[in-house]
Amino acid sequence: SQDEPLLAGLLCAAYPGNLAKLQKTKDPNDKKNGQYRTKTRSGILSKRSVNSKSALKAVEHVEESLAAKVLEEYPDSKPGSRPWLLYTELVEQNKAGFLRNTTVLEPWQVAVFAGRTCVAEEGYLELDGWLQIKGSPRTLKVAQALRAEIEEALMWKALSVPAQGSTSDHAVESVMERVKVFFGLLRNMITGRPISQSDIRYLQTWEVSQLQASLPDASALRVKTVVELRAILRELGLKVSGKKEELVERCLAGL
Repeated sequence: SQDEPLLAGLLCAAYPGNLAKLQKTKDPNDKKNGQYRTKTRSGILSKRSVNSKSALKAVEHVEESLAAKVLEEYPDSKPGSRPWLLYTELVEQNKAGFLRNTTVLEPWQVAVFAGRTCVAEEGYLELDGWLQIKGSPRTLKVAQALRAEIEEALMWKALSVPAQGSTSDHAVESVMERVKVFFGLLRNMITGRPISQSDIRYLQTWEVSQLQASLPDASALRVKTVVELRAILRELGLKVSGKKEELVERCLAGL
């Protein structure tokens, strides 16, 4: 469907560390060729995966038109045809690793949505300390900007939930309106829908001072629950354990 590219990106965000990169070496006899590297070990596609060769060959036993459609969507596994995968399971059998429940990813989905950490290096982005995404300086700059926008949007979403008995902050509501517009534009760009020029102008003219004015102070954070504070810390990439006052202080330092 039209939303499939966006759904794959959201899966990256849900399983940020479950990435696999196809290994290719110059030596045709190297056993690593055709295997997928994860952060912890190498693995191969499970035969039960919809993206495996055996699953694709199975379409020969179904209606010819459906087989053609499936093979068009999932072309046979030639080297490099599926360089990036997202998986939900990595199981070991007979000392071999098998990737299950996989989703084929495009490089831009990995660059924008995947990984817990992202460090900019010369000519590439490094995700989680091991995975490199290469690209032009402009492309990498755009990917970094989108990642920063998404991280901040999630953080403000957590901050926007008012504690029981309190009222919502008007400044935070303004930030959340910007978040809503941004995600709407991101969705339309990814799925090929029309882009609203008025929404682009809104983002271009939205003042940063509004964001600074809406940063919460200690009293605003103390009325939040421990669960809400931990959600904020998680989006900030900070430690989430400790007593409530420790969480408040950590949130203040991170914001």
